[in-house]
Amino acid sequence: MSQNNELEKLQAKRAELEASSRLLIEEQEMLEKSVQDLEEKITIEEIKKEKTIIEDLRKRNTAVKESISSLEAKKKELESKLNQTLQLPISSSPEGEEGDLAEEGLEPVEVVPEEFDEGFTVTAVVGDALIEDQKVVRKSSSRQEKKKRRFF
Repeated sequence: MSQNNELEKLQAKRAELEASSRLLIEEQEMLEKSVQDLEEKITIEEIKKEKTIIEDLRKRNTAVKESISSLEAKKKELESKLNQTLQLPISSSPEGEEGDLAEEGLEPVEVVPEEFDEGFTVTAVVGDALIEDQKVVRKSSSRQEKKKRRFF
């Protein structure tokens, strides 16, 4: 009988280990499924995050494109304004200059030259500005405008 007892003990031990093995396999399958579910959730969250980032970038790009087109339009407007300003005729007659002075809110100035014995001339100015200086300024600005035209 001792061999029968030993056989029964071994069979019981085998049944116990098989049950334990089934439980461990079930637990392993549950954990694998749980890990798989978590990986899918992480992937879904990463997809959402990427979509959000892509949408933000699209919005930013659209805003930058609009800004660029606005700046280009403003640039064209300013260039055309500059071209119109450069194309205005500049009158060289004194009457035209007095008219320009009136437009700018300046009054014509009386110039009274006086000569001294030492050989130099002093010009007295009555008013706010010296017309001769304004002529020089206008000539230099017209030279600058000619230089600008060369570059455009």
